[in-house]
Amino acid sequence: KNMTSARPCRKNDEIISCRICFDFFLLLSPNNTMRSLFFVCLALLFVSAMCDDVATTGNQRTQQQSTGSGQVLPGSPDADTTYVFSDVDEEEGFYPGSVSHVVLGFKNQGQRPYGFTGIGGSLYYYMDSSYVLENYTAIKYDVTIQPGEEFSFTYPFRLHPMLSEGQYGLRFTALYRDEFNTYASTFFNETIHVLEPHRELHIQDIFQFGLIIVVLGLAVFGIVKYVGSGRKQKYSNKAVTEHSSEDWLKGTGVEKHLKDKKRN
Repeated sequence: KNMTSARPCRKNDEIISCRICFDFFLLLSPNNTMRSLFFVCLALLFVSAMCDDVATTGNQRTQQQSTGSGQVLPGSPDADTTYVFSDVDEEEGFYPGSVSHVVLGFKNQGQRPYGFTGIGGSLYYYMDSSYVLENYTAIKYDVTIQPGEEFSFTYPFRLHPMLSEGQYGLRFTALYRDEFNTYASTFFNETIHVLEPHRELHIQDIFQFGLIIVVLGLAVFGIVKYVGSGRKQKYSNKAVTEHSSEDWLKGTGVEKHLKDKKRN
């Protein structure tokens, strides 16, 4: 109460101080341009002070709202919950990007009927449960469970496809109510292991791999053929050159001289 009553006084003091400074500057500065600049600066300071006060008030209201809505709903001692993952081996781990299902078994062991309202889930940093990474879509139900009855509810969820391998905290909470109170029972809250994403081999992938292999084979075949043809062409040109250089000397004295030189 003291802080709330002190704020208007402090705000009024700031306005009075700014007004006095402004009047004093008008007396000292005959230049209209300087007066305008000073007025703009003074207006900016005033707006800044008002925004700061509004932000402070908004933060306090937000804190009050979060404190009021941050109450954790208790679970009823007459509600018995069990769970099972229908398509995932909990000890092996979870694959990101795949849709998984958790089945909740809910039994009413009390004397009053429960109205089962929904199931929600979230993924969080396993060393700090308040650091939530993913919130999964809550599924709403409208089922009345009489005393002694037991129902099962299936809740689908999907880990993000880009989730990296490692340990995470996973929890699921059931919401229900009776004629007096609303309850929340967290039926699963454990550290899970997220595996590397597995990629299924499709027919399109097989065709792509086959096409890559064929292209590489043709490229290697073309290179080998080009290199081999270049060598054959070189040797054939050399033989033609040597053969043609001696043909035109037949029947001359130079041919006889060369033959005698080769014999010696």
